[in-house]
Amino acid sequence: MYQCCIDDRDQNGYIILRPNLSESWQTTVLFFGFVGLVPLVIAVGFALLGFWPILPFAGLEVAVLAWAVARVRRLASQQEVIRFSDDTVALERGVHQAEFSWERHRAWIRAHYDRAAIYGHPHSLSLGYQDERCRFGGFLTNQERDAVVKELANIISVQRN
Repeated sequence: MYQCCIDDRDQNGYIILRPNLSESWQTTVLFFGFVGLVPLVIAVGFALLGFWPILPFAGLEVAVLAWAVARVRRLASQQEVIRFSDDTVALERGVHQAEFSWERHRAWIRAHYDRAAIYGHPHSLSLGYQDERCRFGGFLTNQERDAVVKELANIISVQRN
């Protein structure tokens, strides 16, 4: 998903890129609660029958599930912001704050749109400055990437491969 806010007069503004979230935080907690509760109930049932060594393994299973759900949720909460000012173009990436920042002079920035060599694979977007490239939008669909390239073409030059 992307959101674009660019001033038509001076081409300043920003583009926000986010993954599409299919579920809310409450749904994620309900999923974890249900899927985590089932092995614990089964383990307690076996422990009451005398098979108590199963309890640590059930606890470990729920702990790994909690780690996996938190990791996926964190990756799905990441966002990227491309800011355009009179002199610079900045790319910031992070969850709640910028964990990665890349800023270069606007006159020398080029957007690169590389189509995938294999049909069905995702295309790639990057901002280039001289010999370096900074990739962005890895979580976007190809249709969303095409729309972002159209927006970028109005602001800076785009090289399509």
